[in-house]
Amino acid sequence: MLDTENRFSGIPTVIAELKKADMPAPVFIDRRGVFKVINIRSIIHEE
Repeated sequence: MLDTENRFSGIPTVIAELKKADMPAPVFIDRRGVFKVINIRSIIHEE
């Protein structure tokens, strides 16, 4: 059996890690029985 995190426990970690990587914060959508995370990837431009 795999260990899982408790409710909400990983969200601050995700936000902190994305901030450290200079990436935009995710959008969290919480509706009746559904929790969705939209993570926006940055586009890397080569010069």
